[in-house]
Amino acid sequence: MLEEKAILQNGENQAIVHLKGVDKNYETTTTVNRHIYSGKFGIGTTAQPLLVLGVGIEGTLGIRAGSDVLPLTIYIPRKNNSEELNEMEDISSDTIHTAGSFMIQQDFDNKYAITDLRFLQNAMQLNPDEYSGVEIAVSNPEDADKVGEQLSGIFGEGFKIQNR
Repeated sequence: MLEEKAILQNGENQAIVHLKGVDKNYETTTTVNRHIYSGKFGIGTTAQPLLVLGVGIEGTLGIRAGSDVLPLTIYIPRKNNSEELNEMEDISSDTIHTAGSFMIQQDFDNKYAITDLRFLQNAMQLNPDEYSGVEIAVSNPEDADKVGEQLSGIFGEGFKIQNR
């Protein structure tokens, strides 16, 4: 999983979002697909990515996700080690269509847009093995703390282990 702030633009309407890059397993390991408000859940591919937006973002942009004819413009920061910002080199710009929108809870709906992991890695100029986090689903929620402890033992103190 990879998460980064991005700007989505539809004409004069803009929204700052937390763009979450996920793989194809995300749909079956989370419940987001059960909360689709319009359109459908789909992240597309690396070459033709799609977005699934929270309904708050959908409203801010003034669109109906999944039925937009014109693509949105997306601006994503690229990772570099420079303290100076060169917007021609440090910001990736592309167009992207929406697949649908979700409605889970207001803070999530106003914050997140979900897309293809490899598309986001490429836009940020990251390697295929670079991520910002890992999300793990457990079949029995009562095991979450135990799994968290095991992961802490494996990864050590340099990693933050959280559960809901």
